[in-house]
Amino acid sequence: YAIDDEEDADGIICIGAPVFDHDGATIGALSVTRIKASITPDEIDALGRATAEHAARLSADLGWRGALAEALGQPSSTAHRAYS
Repeated sequence: YAIDDEEDADGIICIGAPVFDHDGATIGALSVTRIKASITPDEIDALGRATAEHAARLSADLGWRGALAEALGQPSSTAHRAYS
């Protein structure tokens, strides 16, 4: 996952993760936006991991079989891009 720590707007933090199609191409992303003062570093990490997991599940539903898909119980293929 990636973090935008007040890079675009003061006081705002965004956490995002890519969504892949069946060929491993990035076709979108999931993101969460919070007021920075209302979130702890531990919550940022938890939201990042949850966002990445949901993006991987959506990607797996679209046919992607990368490293996170394998971790979620989906078959993996080395021909596809891995996200970690």
